[in-house]
This record gives sequence, C-alpha cells and structure tokens, in this order.
Amino acid sequence: MSEEHKLAVILFADIVGYTTIMEGNEPAALMMLARFKAVIESETSSYGGQFVQYFGDGALLTFASSSKAVDCAAAIQGAFQDEPQVPVRIGMHIGDVLFKDGNVFGNGVNVASRIESLGVPGAVLMSKAIRNQIRNQGDHVLTSLGSFAFKNVEEPMEVYALADPGFVVPSKADMQGKLKQATPRRFSQKLMLRLVAFLVLAAIFWGVWVQQSNARNVLPSEVRQEKVAVAVFNNFTSDPDLDALGNMASDWISLGLRELGVKTTSPEMMRKYKDQVGVLPGNAKGEVSLLELTEAQYVVTGSYYRKGDSLQVTSRLESTESGDNIYDFPVIWGHMNQKEQLITEIREKLKGYWTLREADRLSIINPPKYEAYQAYLECHMFDRECFRKVIALDSTFMLARVSIAFSAYAYEDVKGYEVTTQYIKQHWDLCTEFEQNFFLFTEKYKEGDYPGALEAIGRNHELDPKDLTMLHHYAYTYLDLNQPANAAEQFENLFGQYEIFGDRITWQSHDAFLYALNRLGRHKEVIALEKKVAKNFDDPKQFIRAYMLDGDVESLRRRLPGLSINHIIFFAQMFSAIFPSETENIYLPMLRDSLDRFEDPKRSWDYLVWSHLHLYNWDSKAYAFYLLKEWDQTVD
Repeated sequence: MSEEHKLAVILFADIVGYTTIMEGNEPAALMMLARFKAVIESETSSYGGQFVQYFGDGALLTFASSSKAVDCAAAIQGAFQDEPQVPVRIGMHIGDVLFKDGNVFGNGVNVASRIESLGVPGAVLMSKAIRNQIRNQGDHVLTSLGSFAFKNVEEPMEVYALADPGFVVPSKADMQGKLKQATPRRFSQKLMLRLVAFLVLAAIFWGVWVQQSNARNVLPSEVRQEKVAVAVFNNFTSDPDLDALGNMASDWISLGLRELGVKTTSPEMMRKYKDQVGVLPGNAKGEVSLLELTEAQYVVTGSYYRKGDSLQVTSRLESTESGDNIYDFPVIWGHMNQKEQLITEIREKLKGYWTLREADRLSIINPPKYEAYQAYLECHMFDRECFRKVIALDSTFMLARVSIAFSAYAYEDVKGYEVTTQYIKQHWDLCTEFEQNFFLFTEKYKEGDYPGALEAIGRNHELDPKDLTMLHHYAYTYLDLNQPANAAEQFENLFGQYEIFGDRITWQSHDAFLYALNRLGRHKEVIALEKKVAKNFDDPKQFIRAYMLDGDVESLRRRLPGLSINHIIFFAQMFSAIFPSETENIYLPMLRDSLDRFEDPKRSWDYLVWSHLHLYNWDSKAYAFYLLKEWDQTVD
C-alpha cells in the first residue's frame, strides 16, 4: 500500500439539487451528470490537477498549486454557465493530507467539504489560506463572506468567494452549509428574569448609542487614525470606456476622506502606483510594496461590474502590511447614465466609516462630469489646450481651472491667467482644500511672494508628504527663496531611498536636487550620484557644473564629445557665469573644437539654453561665438 503525506489543495464540486432533478427528469439528470464528469476530467487535466474520485453527483480533486486550483475552478464554473448549464458549487481548502491507495484523507478534506456546503450554483468558495496564496497575483477578484463555525472544525474560518465577472457571490441568507448548531439549554425562571432585565437595559443603551452615532458603522479608532490609500478601482465591465470610473472613485473617495482630516495618499500618486496595490513588504519577487511607497497602513480597494444598465461596485479595506481583509463595505449599485451620482454615493457611504459627522464642506461639491474627467486624465501639467477642452465639457471642473491658471502663469499668458483667476475666485467655495492651496501657490509665485507661495504649497505637502509632485514644488520654492540647504533637505530622504523611488522621481526633481547640492558646494556628492541615477536621469548639466566647480578638467574633457549641441551652449554659458574674466580659459580649446558641430544659425527650441536663456531663443552658433569672442579678449 502506498502512502504519502503532503500539502495539497482540496477541491470539492457537486451538482446542486441533483436528487430533485433526477426525480423529475431522469434522462435529463443523467445527461447533466455526464456533462459534469466530462468537464471535470477535462479541466482537471488541463490545469495539472489530480482526479481522486466521484461521490454520486460530486467530485474530489487535488492540486499542488493554489493558483492552478483557482484557475481550474474558474474554468469549470465558466464551462457550466454555457448551455446546457449545470448548477454546480465549488469549495476549496489547502492543508496537509494523506494520499493512500488512490484516495485522500485528512482535516483539509473535511474543511474543503464544509466550505463547499456553503455554496450556491455558480459560486466558487475558498478558505483564507488559499486566498492569501493567490491575492498578489492579480488574476482573480476575491471578496470575503465573513467567518463561519463549521461542524467538526475547532476554530471559525473566514471564507472568500471568487467575484470575477459572471460568478455568483452568495449572500449569507443563501448559505445553508454544514455549520455548528447552538446547543439548546433549559433556563430557570430566575435566570430568565435576569436575562429579560439585561436585554431591556441593553436595548436602552443600544438606543442611546444608535442616536449618538446616527446608526452608522464606524471603523475602530486605531484604524481611522492611520494613513489610508484609495486604490484605482478595477474595471471588470469589459468596457474600456469605463476605465476612468476607477480613477474617479479613487480621487473622489480620497478627497472626501481628506476633508474629514483623514491622512490619505494623494490620488495622483495612486494612479502612478496602480500596479503596486496588493504588493506586500518582503514579497518573493522583491518588488517595492505599496506600504513602502506611500506609508499608508491600509488601502481601500474596489471593483465594478456591469449588469445590463446597472453598475455594481464592491469595495473593502485591506492591510498594506499583511494583506488581511479588515472590512467589506456594502455593495453599491448605480445606473450607467448616472456615473457622477454613483461616485458621490460611494464617497458618502465610505466616509461614514471614518466619521460620525453628518456632513462636511465637500458634500456640497459635485464630482465633475464623467466625460470631462476622462479628458482630464489625458492632460499633463502644462497642457493648456487639453485643460481647455476639459473645461468645455464641464465649466465647473475646478481642478482643471486651477491647472489652467498654473500653466498660464508658466507660459506668461497674462489674459488667460486673469480670466481663469477671476472665475476661480468667484467660485472659491467649490474648490477643495487641495485646489485652493495650489491656486494660492500659483498666485503668490506670480506676485513674487515666495514666502507666501511656500506656505500655500506647504499645506498641500502636509496632506501627503509622499506626494512627489507636491514635494517637488515645495522644495523648488526654497531654491527661489535662495535657501538651497532647505531644498536639499526636502529631497534627501527621497534620494536616500533611491532603490524605492528612483524610477518614480521626475527629471525636474533630479535636476533641482543636484542643483541645490552644487549651490551648497557639495560637488563631490553630485559627482558620486552620477552613476547611481544614470538609469533614470541622463541630463549632464548639473554634473558638468560639479566637475567644473570641482576643477576636474579631465572628466570634462571626456564628457564634451558626447554632449548635444544645446548642452555645449550651456557649458559655455555656465563657464562665463562661474569664472571671472581674468581667469585663464582652459576650456576655450575644447569649445573651439566643438564649433564645427553647429549647424547654420537658426531659431530652434533645440538650441535653447536651459532655464536662464530659454525666453530669449538665442541663435545657437551666434551665441557660442559671442561667448568665445569675449574669452578671446581675455586670452589676448
């Protein structure tokens, strides 16, 4: 007799109501059973499982891999939803079992059977142990059904349902499984009176509590005090035109929680970190986790499905450290043609789990029109024309208005700035706190009030210190205040964790940090960073500056042949600015050797000198000769 103990996934499947079907139409029942067995055997083989045995209208399978087992279960249910349909339920658990003489024994088999008994036709249920093994793979959507006390199982177990589109997620009212039954006891009259008295008092206290809390479910205070991220919701409608709804849910829930004083990750960062949701610290692939990127202890995740003209939205709160499910929020339904109302309802429902307050300022602010929000996602920070298209779709979209004001200031569009500013001030109450702060930052910058700009953008930076865009604006304002030490300090923690944030730091932030270090005389630190940041930042200007200020002529000589023409112009301009006229021009021969690389003088953005000279649009060759002429005089 062969025996083997090993860890395996146990899968039970059976036809619901088969006996009744058999009594009513035996030929149809037999055909159904034959189809059941054919699909079971085919899919088990396809996914590398092991068929163990049939139990009348049920089957027992085992798998070495949790992901393969779930994939197989999904394939089986998918097949049975095609005509002719077969009403099948599936339950799974993973555990140490004994394989003996073609059969399988152990507690894992018992638990899998109990879980399967909870199911309804079209459902795939599984234990938390399986869910934990597959949750980071992102292939399936799972939702918790709660914990259940099964017969002959010592501790209650949390059960999850496969919630992919087309799969049935049973309600608790529909689940009739093999659960423990409460043991009836006889009560004495005296004990009964005590119980009644207790219940009366409990009812009184309950009524007071309900009145005080407005009958709302509120998360524990230790959860509400922690930072939370709101992920982009998953679109399971098979309609790409509804992709923006997931971003909109993330944005609007985040803003709603912010208005309540909840620490949240910025929506912009969550769009960038979409693929990191579900990645836990210390994962086998060595990926950067959402917790490391955002410092959020919890994340709200969600999915939405389309059923006819309706949208169904499910959401839950999870730990970013362990992946544990903390809370399943109620399912929310909305009409396809009322997306904005659906987003508002999602925001208001979820806000209720963090506060007892009846309303806040954001409750009077409506989300933008869906089409306008779709267009907004296509815009970048300085794309005025894109933002104008957004406003044409929804004139009340205040974030787009604030973005137009910022880009109009950057491009010195005086008329566009004045018109936009007037509208924003007239509709100030429709701006979120974030939008108000960013507008004030822009306005103070335009007025030359850099301390005021720093104060305004600092408030947005405090909303989420891990928001890399706000961090850049905050640090760069210190440079405009001629405080490079403070600018460098803001960036140092970010660059100190370069292995985590390196490919997420913008070109502008790389350049600003290196510039601040050069201003502080920390040239060798800049040079040391060159190799470290090379993968994400290849602009040589700040490194040229560092080599020049450090007196490293040989390194500069090696770099010059590989420079682009506009970088050579920058090189010349920088030398002119750094060294006094009486200094011997040791770089002049290198520059002269490079002049033949210039084309005939022409107006072109390719030849602009970064930052200092871009508004003047110098002719490249003419400007280079202009500098060399001055240097020729000093040499003579």
